[in-house]
Amino acid sequence: MIDLSGTKASLLQVLDDLSSPCIFTYVKAQTTLNIQAGFKTAGVRDEAITNAYGIGAKVITVKASDFTVPPERYDQFKFNGNSEIYKADAVHPKHIGAEVVFYTIYVKGK
Repeated sequence: MIDLSGTKASLLQVLDDLSSPCIFTYVKAQTTLNIQAGFKTAGVRDEAITNAYGIGAKVITVKASDFTVPPERYDQFKFNGNSEIYKADAVHPKHIGAEVVFYTIYVKGK
């Protein structure tokens, strides 16, 4: 079996280096978490994302270890310094081996 611990550590470090602080809200439970999250707006090269979620769709990446319960559709993200609240439209777990390491969240654009 291949040891993926180095790959996992490297990917987590990249997310740490490139992420921004945000407040995550579990809508059903009305509880919040202060976490770090990667954030990008889908661009020209992201044709599949734009076709699925619209122009200006957002992609948010978070560490699975920050959550005791996985994020769900309609949960919310508010990034520090930004008044806009982003509501999750789809949540996809990302695995390294059998372990869920990240969640990729897609937010609808226009």
